[in-house]
Amino acid sequence: MIFAALPEISAVQPMSGPVTGGTSVTVQGSKFVNTSSIFVSFDGLPVPATYVDQQHVVCISPTGIVPGNAMVEITLNDQQYSKQQHISFLFYGMSITASMCISFD
Repeated sequence: MIFAALPEISAVQPMSGPVTGGTSVTVQGSKFVNTSSIFVSFDGLPVPATYVDQQHVVCISPTGIVPGNAMVEITLNDQQYSKQQHISFLFYGMSITASMCISFD
């Protein structure tokens, strides 16, 4: 287990993605350390993240989140999550557009 100062999140890019998941999300912040236990949590649902540098990690947004804003947190040891920031990721529902053409001949 690795103990380090709790990381801080300052932004996520992009700031939204579909509820079906699969969006590559770059998490920006500080105090990131390259460990094998980096996870990013979206409303309590953790996904593994890849260390880029001390200010960036990348993860894939999960599926199974309801539409709306999900609080984003990060952990470097799979135990202590950063909770002091209020950074969120907007999960949006997939909209279906249908059109109908009625002909009165």
